[in-house]
Amino acid sequence: MPETITKTRRLPTRGEVYVSEGDMVQPETVIARATVPNPDLVELKLFSLLKVDPEFVKNYLTKHEGDTVTRDEVLGVSRSFFTRQTRVARSPIDGRIEVISSTTGRMIIRGSPLSMEVNAYIPGSVKDVIPGNDVVFLGSLGRQTITGDHMAKWGKTISMPSKLKKMRFTRTKLLRF
Repeated sequence: MPETITKTRRLPTRGEVYVSEGDMVQPETVIARATVPNPDLVELKLFSLLKVDPEFVKNYLTKHEGDTVTRDEVLGVSRSFFTRQTRVARSPIDGRIEVISSTTGRMIIRGSPLSMEVNAYIPGSVKDVIPGNDVVFLGSLGRQTITGDHMAKWGKTISMPSKLKKMRFTRTKLLRF
């Protein structure tokens, strides 16, 4: 009798699980989706872009901490009476403003959250779903076997050595200045 393979599929954060106990799945079936924080951080030297002293930067801003911004959206405007020039600071990326420092006149923007899909990677039936943890356990059918190379091929990525079975998700630490 062929051995049954059981695999666990886990989301790194809370998300939506699209399968139920007993559902039949194929390797390319999307079983869950989550949104994860974007690791991209962009620092803007607003004092330099607007040509103002760092402590006065907040007086010239059109966007504030926590606001969502799109690429090329205006973040701040400064006008000079004597030179009749207008300086504009624009967002280089889509994202959210994390920090505005009145001490250094800098702004940090975090990129928009990333959507992450989890595929079944093996054919079979769903054995169990744990909604509190968004964990899906899958069992295969018949004589089907799976290796890291199979999963990498289906996921359009590279395989990892067997020593690296556990993945760690760390938060980017943000220093406030």
